[in-house]
Parts: sequence; structure tokens; C-alpha cells
Amino acid sequence: MILALYRSYKHRTMLDAIKLKHQAAYYQHELEIEILKEAEIEKELDSKKRELVAKATYLQQKNDLIFQIQNDLDYDISLMDNDQDRRRFQALLSKVKALENSEEQWREFESSFIDVYPQFLKEISQGYPQLTSQDLKLCAYLKMNLNSKDIAHLTGTSVRTVETRRYRLRKKLNIPKDVNVLSFLNSFNDSEF
Repeated sequence: MILALYRSYKHRTMLDAIKLKHQAAYYQHELEIEILKEAEIEKELDSKKRELVAKATYLQQKNDLIFQIQNDLDYDISLMDNDQDRRRFQALLSKVKALENSEEQWREFESSFIDVYPQFLKEISQGYPQLTSQDLKLCAYLKMNLNSKDIAHLTGTSVRTVETRRYRLRKKLNIPKDVNVLSFLNSFNDSEF
């Protein structure tokens, strides 16, 4: 009888050990799957960040070209003697200026931005409902760690205007002087650029 109990105990112990070994292998496999999923998500996020930077760079280059065309047209218009030609070129210049800051351009950029930072604009606008659409755009550009000069090119404004908007944004968000604006904005979202 003792021998039977011993064999039964030994058999149960062996089955428990096998069961634990299988569970360990299963959990190891699940862990490896999770690690692979995280790596894939990180890879996709990096790809979207690169795409966002490329889009911002493209928009900046496009705006630089439009700005150069505007300057050339302004100069050519100033040299014209004929009022009829001057009016025609002024109309063309107005159309070129309209290209610089189109709302469609922002919507494309915003869509790419939301792919990288899905909750950022929603969280900051819920936390600070007094922010205007211009403020939210500035927050997005700052979140990407763009400097004032780059933001000025993207928005078709002067660097001084961007710095003024940045100062006003700091006031609206009640950011203390010892806190960096980018650090504050990064606190709204785990993804940092």
C-alpha cells in the first residue's frame, strides 16, 4: 500500500513537472510573440515618424519655392509700366499666395500626424479647450520638435510671428518659465519624437 501511494505520488509529481514544463514553454512562446508584436509596432511607428518628417520637409520645400516665385513676381511687377499687365500679374500673384497656406495642406499633414500621435491633439484640445486651430497647429509642429524657423516656413509666417505665437501658447497652457514647452507637450502622449 505504501508502495502504491509512493508510485501515485511520484506519478503525480512527474505529471505536475511535465505540466509546468509545458506551461513554461507556452508562456515563453507567448512572451516571444508579444516581443515580436512590440517590435513590429515600434517599426511601424518609426516608419510613420519618418513619413511625417518627409511630409513636413516636402511642405517646407514647397512653401520655399512658392515664396521664391512670389518674390520674383513682386520684382517683375515692380518693373512693369503697363497697368493692364500689372493687374494681370497681381491676380497671378494672389493665386500663388493662396497656394502657400492652403487648409488642404494642413489636413494632409494632420492626418499623418495623427497616425504617429493618435491621441495628442484630442488630449490637448480637451485639456485646453480655449486653444484655437492655429494654437493646435503650433502644438503639432512643436511636438515634432521643429524650430521656429522651420515652423515659419511651413506656416508662411515670419520667425518673429512664430515666436510670438509660441509665447502666447505658453501663457494659454500656463507653462511655468522653468518648464520646456516640448517637455510639457510630450507629457500628453507617450510617443516622443
